Amino acid sequence: QKCSIHLMSTSSNQSLWLLVAGRTIQEPALLQRELKNNEQRLIEGVFYYKPASNSSASAVKKKSKGKELDIVLQISKLLDLDEILSLELFQHFILESYKGSFKDLKTKVNGVRETQELLHEIFLFYCSERLYLLKVMKYIYGHWQDPDNPYQEILQPTCENIIEALTGDTQYEEQYRMLYNAVIPGKMALTSEQENLWALQNLKEQIEVLQVMFLFYKDFLHTAGRLLQCVQMFQQHNYGIRQPNKHLIGLHGNQMLSQISHLQALILLEGTCLEWLQNYQLNPEGMQGRKHHLMKDDVKKTFMELCRVVSTGDSPHISPMMLSLALLHFQLSESSDETARKLGNMALQANVFDYLLLVLQSEMFKGDMPVASTCQNAIYTLLTVALEAFDESSLGDSEVLSSIATMVMIHPRLRAEFWSAGPSGGIGNLLTSHQSMFPVKLNLLVNFLKPLSCDESAALCVYGFLEKMTCFCDEFIPANEMVEDPENENCWICTTSISPFVGVEIPAGARGCVSHTSNGLEVITWYGLEYSAFDYFIFETSQTFQFPDSSDEWRNHVNNVVKTADLVASLIRHNHSLVAKLHPIIMQYLSIIERFSNISNPPVDLLSSCLHVIVAMMSIEPNKMWKLLLQTGFPPYLVSSAREENVTIAPGHYGKLMGMWECPRGIYPVTKVFLDMLLTLIKAQWEEKWSSHDLMAGVCLAAQDIFSNLHKWRYTSLHDQEMIGYKCLQLFHELLSHAPSGGPYSTYIISSLHHMTISEVLLGSISVTMSTMQSLRDDSKLYDVLLSRLKLTIEVIILLLKQTKEETGTTSLQQLLASNFTAKMGPSSDSVTHHIVSLIYFSCDPQLPCVATKMLRQLCEVAPMSVYSMLGSHGTSVRDVFTRRLSAKTEDVDLKVAILEFITIAIETQPALTELFLSLKLSISSDGEEVYDLDESSCMVPVLDILNSQHKELFCPPRLLCAAVQLVHVIWKERKITAMAALGRSEGFWKCLFQPLFCDLDLEPDREEIICEIETCAHIFNTVALEAFNTLEQKINNNLASLLEDFAKQGYYHIWTQNMKSLEDHDVMEEDIKVPVAVVTAQLELVQAWKALLLVATSCHEKIFQLTETRTRETLLADIVDVMRCQLSAVCSPQLRTVITTELSALYMILMKKWMGSLSLREGMIKELCHLLELVGNLGNNLATHLNNHLFAAAHMILKLATPTENHLIIPLIFGVLRKYPDTVEHSRSHILVLGVLQEIITMATNHSQWLPQLQRHTIVQVLVHYLKTSLQSDMNTELIQSILGVFHAISSSQVANMLTLNGLMEVLCLCVPVDDKCPSVWQSVVQLVTSLLVTLKHMFVPHAVDFIGVHQENIINSLDLMEAVNSWDQLHVMVAVVMFIDQLSRHRRQWQLALPQLHCVIIERLLQLSRSCVAALSKEGVLKHIIKSLQSSGEPAAKLKPYKMAADKDSEHDTLLEELLMNTLSGCLGALYHHCPDLPSVLQDTTMFDLADYPPLVALGFSQPLIQAVDQPTDLGTLTSSLSVLLRLLNKTSAGHFKSPSKSPSKYPENILRKRLQLFWLMEQVVLLLLSQAVRYIIDPSIDVHDKQLLKRELSSELSNFLSALLRHFTRKGAPSPLSTRSRATINYSLLASHDASSSRTSSLSFSDGEEQAVFRLADCFVKQFL
Repeated sequence: QKCSIHLMSTSSNQSLWLLVAGRTIQEPALLQRELKNNEQRLIEGVFYYKPASNSSASAVKKKSKGKELDIVLQISKLLDLDEILSLELFQHFILESYKGSFKDLKTKVNGVRETQELLHEIFLFYCSERLYLLKVMKYIYGHWQDPDNPYQEILQPTCENIIEALTGDTQYEEQYRMLYNAVIPGKMALTSEQENLWALQNLKEQIEVLQVMFLFYKDFLHTAGRLLQCVQMFQQHNYGIRQPNKHLIGLHGNQMLSQISHLQALILLEGTCLEWLQNYQLNPEGMQGRKHHLMKDDVKKTFMELCRVVSTGDSPHISPMMLSLALLHFQLSESSDETARKLGNMALQANVFDYLLLVLQSEMFKGDMPVASTCQNAIYTLLTVALEAFDESSLGDSEVLSSIATMVMIHPRLRAEFWSAGPSGGIGNLLTSHQSMFPVKLNLLVNFLKPLSCDESAALCVYGFLEKMTCFCDEFIPANEMVEDPENENCWICTTSISPFVGVEIPAGARGCVSHTSNGLEVITWYGLEYSAFDYFIFETSQTFQFPDSSDEWRNHVNNVVKTADLVASLIRHNHSLVAKLHPIIMQYLSIIERFSNISNPPVDLLSSCLHVIVAMMSIEPNKMWKLLLQTGFPPYLVSSAREENVTIAPGHYGKLMGMWECPRGIYPVTKVFLDMLLTLIKAQWEEKWSSHDLMAGVCLAAQDIFSNLHKWRYTSLHDQEMIGYKCLQLFHELLSHAPSGGPYSTYIISSLHHMTISEVLLGSISVTMSTMQSLRDDSKLYDVLLSRLKLTIEVIILLLKQTKEETGTTSLQQLLASNFTAKMGPSSDSVTHHIVSLIYFSCDPQLPCVATKMLRQLCEVAPMSVYSMLGSHGTSVRDVFTRRLSAKTEDVDLKVAILEFITIAIETQPALTELFLSLKLSISSDGEEVYDLDESSCMVPVLDILNSQHKELFCPPRLLCAAVQLVHVIWKERKITAMAALGRSEGFWKCLFQPLFCDLDLEPDREEIICEIETCAHIFNTVALEAFNTLEQKINNNLASLLEDFAKQGYYHIWTQNMKSLEDHDVMEEDIKVPVAVVTAQLELVQAWKALLLVATSCHEKIFQLTETRTRETLLADIVDVMRCQLSAVCSPQLRTVITTELSALYMILMKKWMGSLSLREGMIKELCHLLELVGNLGNNLATHLNNHLFAAAHMILKLATPTENHLIIPLIFGVLRKYPDTVEHSRSHILVLGVLQEIITMATNHSQWLPQLQRHTIVQVLVHYLKTSLQSDMNTELIQSILGVFHAISSSQVANMLTLNGLMEVLCLCVPVDDKCPSVWQSVVQLVTSLLVTLKHMFVPHAVDFIGVHQENIINSLDLMEAVNSWDQLHVMVAVVMFIDQLSRHRRQWQLALPQLHCVIIERLLQLSRSCVAALSKEGVLKHIIKSLQSSGEPAAKLKPYKMAADKDSEHDTLLEELLMNTLSGCLGALYHHCPDLPSVLQDTTMFDLADYPPLVALGFSQPLIQAVDQPTDLGTLTSSLSVLLRLLNKTSAGHFKSPSKSPSKYPENILRKRLQLFWLMEQVVLLLLSQAVRYIIDPSIDVHDKQLLKRELSSELSNFLSALLRHFTRKGAPSPLSTRSRATINYSLLASHDASSSRTSSLSFSDGEEQAVFRLADCFVKQFL
């Protein structure tokens, strides 16, 4: 269980092969180190695996104990393998191939049956290890001289060292001989299955060793003696057929025997070194004085013996060597040609060329792998030399020679060599021969030219050759136009020009030669003419229309057209410049498609070949060819709109052909080409930006009819089924990857693939494909197709899940995955999840476990909290294999990244899986406390190694480091506290995590790693911020605190802020360098993380983060401004740039707010912010609004502390924002913000000269008046109106308030303010503004105020009547504002009364009713509760009530607010009414001077109780006396005994209580003065009856005496009111009068103090005692 890759000095052979082949991590230094460590193993080859020995057993017993030792000894006995190697094998098996958990391994080791199963798995792993060792050698020999290989410089010295170390005992011939003679290991009895596996394994190893030999002798000379030994050995083995263990192999073994025979034949052929002879034929003079190594004098006897041995064999496997030796004798031997003739004849009798064709048709020698390329080169050389030495007719069937040449010409180097030599000599003779038989044997020439056209230059050569044909072959029929040549037999002369077809004319005088074909047909070949073969191709195409569809002639023409179409398609595909020249024949192919695609028995091979041409054309001219193809009626087309939910299509000719011909027969050539066509057109749409809605019909047909029914169709070839499925998946993948989001293609393909049927097929294909792969050999061609299809299927599912929008709900695919779907199509009963899990053990191709891991990641998002149950017993195994693969030093980086991303998303969505992967164990710390630490099986152990690798200066790919740091960040983000503690206690964790922050970040925008490096640092910042936020200052990790201190002291705050602008510097300075959008997006993440770190630092741990110094703060703020400037100046990705700047501006604003008191560079800050605001003004996008908000807010904070003279810097910017009327919500918000800033500037200014010139220069007031008028008349933007009115309100309080009236404000307020009650807040603000203007301008504004109240008299009266039916808090606020306005206007009652006498009377009456209602409401708590209940539906006023309060607290706040509003209303009413009363001191001093007519009585002479809704009840003196009782009761409630002070303070009352008491005192004073004034008015009025006056005196005396006595008791008990009550008020004259009166009668009124604050009450006391 404790086996670790770090304990072993060498890697497994499989890991070494993956590393050498470039299928894992591509790190040259690692490859070089691994090759050096394993060099001895590579030298020894299969001899590395030595048999068991006692010395090794003793050594192993010292290293291992217990069950591990037992299993190692059993392995050694089973495999007859050295014990040390057995231990190494066991360790490699556990780390790389074991598919269970370590816990399961214990169980298997302890059980007998389980041990046998384990040994069988180790046996299979041992077999694969031996093969991989040979594959490594094969790869080295195949690529050590390849300049295109990225590791060529590393492979070359390794290969040279191996060759130098090879000895006679370790040559590959000896290894092969050992394998051939090997016997089944017998120390432990093998099962019959294992014996068969061993036998097949032995054949595989023989094949691998022979391939190594073949590649070895490609580059190194095969001496005559060793070549002779090889021939004798191979003949002795009957070229591999005579195997000692042949009885143990089956059909597959027989196929491998053929491969062994072919390899031995090729080794012998390569040993003759025919390249030397080929060079000799090309340049015999240059080769003079040099001899072939087999023809040298010192090996002459050996060579003759070799010829003798070869000539004694009759096997076809020796025939290539026979022909090669014959050519050597024929070209180089000075003796007779008898030996050459004998060997040549024997080779021909053995059908050497048929054998070579059979070799080339073998799967092993197809393609471009080194073995196949070497084979093709060897056979090409043999064929070239043979055709150069002998006549073509003497070598056998020319069609076989042509087929061989066709297959070897696929190799690019050989193709280039052929065209460089020209069609003369060697294989060129075949081309000349085929040309002479054209067009009788058209297929020979076309088949020969097709592989010669497989690159751009070669295609041009083929076209030039066909364009200028110089001979024409036709069936020989003597005619009058020709005569026999008397000089040459079998030659004829054309006497009259002949035209076999249009475009070809045989001129008179041309000579023709008569010959016979292989089938006996007599033909004549005419020479001396020139024509284009493409004209004949067009003629052949036209002939398909001339004959009946079922005739033999028609079938012959069809076959010819198929061949020519394939050649034309190849020419177009490889050289686009030939399109215009081939246009006529392309149009003919379209005619064929139109003509034959709609018949009952269509020629599908002809249609598929013509479609190949069209598809090749579509890659060049997609739009044009698609339109032409639509005209043929072949493709499906739309019947409904592509935007409709259910797309309706017509199948076209293709749909009918597929359903009526292909499906019944199980052959699908047209379908495969149709899918290729769709894929080509879809790709062309993205590249050339053209579109066709009819193409949607093809996509619909591919998804709904082809892919969904794929498993139901009949097939004659399994390969067809897999290829059709693969092409469909390619189409889906292309659409999901590149189709514009929300477009018709994207929408349709997503909805289609989410259909239940298609989803089941998509998931079921995983199961079916894996079942099929298990039944195939790893080296079969179909296996590779299945592997590619499996990867593509999973990738399509991943893309589909990623692009599924949340608002669509749960789709059928998500339901199937979440329900652990089990496919019904395949033989397996395992769920799709288990199939995907099984792929993570796949080691031959890292891409497959990589996509499987990504699929598991998506599954975590699809099925939160459910994946652990889906995995079942595989959960622990998955964890262990992920841990092993993360720990492996040669593992693929993409796979490691995928594993880390899977664990990351699992931590976020899968709690049970998180616990499994983190694997924490309980241990005892050094302090004796129980703590959790990481277990050895935890996935975090390799993550820590990844983090530690950078600290050890080891190479760690940036992508891998980023994924590891992201995983750590998610652990902190999800608050996995135990894991956080365990990681924090790990040695050097914080130091390793911080390492990237202390490295210089290369911010060149074109670097591939820049995105990963930026994201890595962002994750680190976020992690540190979370750690600091969730940890108390005293408990911060010491290592972290130390690192933060170093971070600050080394200036990394400045460095990292500068890093954020480095990319922008590139963008600004060099316009050619464009920063990719992905880099800017990553930079946005970095900025957000940097913001989070600084916010946490400033709010929690400023001292630990070293942010307490003023210099550091100022530098940081200046750097942030600098970054914002660079971001706003950048030219690419303006939207993302604005978002980044918005984040930085928010950070700047918050830091400014916290640090403002300690900063000193305020003037410079304002200038910088103004510059930024100018740049923001140039952006012109909606994102600038938020940026404006933050910058203006920061500027406003600075302005609060800056000198007033700096206001001129920001007002022009405000005007820049206000320049245009806001037409969007974002612009409106921007206007509202700057208006708020402008209001604050005006309000805080000590002198209007600080802002007035700027307002006048930019005509801001006129602009705002216009905006106010526009908004009031059109869109009624309430917030904007309120902001404008707020600015006007600030101006109205200044000395230049008249500028508002001069700019037409009152006209707007009188004529444009709406009369409805939809916007009470606007009406309230308007009234408050008019009130403020009246207060400031006084008599100058009275006419405007009278006009205003006259225009809005209905609104004014309605506002005063609101107490009768209150239904909103806004109405109460409006009522208060109106009352205050009337109070101020009442100070000018004469002007008002003269202008609007009737309205004046109505308003006075409404004021009396309103005051009575307020008193009635305040008198009873039940009435207040009722009013509050009626207001509940309108919500709580945000300005007054705090959120998140308990219900009782909210009710209390409601009561307080309502009382405050009612008292404010009552205060305004009383103030306004008092201004309509006579001056009390004047009346008391001289009653004769009082004009009773000028001051009519306001209240009735009576003493009734006020009622809130008694409309008919008059307001009398009783209402006023009741008011005094109510106010006194409220005053007693505010006494010290009714509240508890929250803190011990010098003040007796809290501030809110003191404020309420002052208001109550003021109200009582107003009521007393009003009451006395009205009483005096009635007393001196001669028209009042004496009895009524006596009643008034008696009742008023009683009421006032009771009130004054109660008030006196309150003063005596609670103390006098605070001197703060001596605020400026209208009653100051009365206080002086009261003092005067008190001095004259001090003996009778000593109860109230002489202070000014009690003057009114002292006056009332005197009034009662003297007048009443």
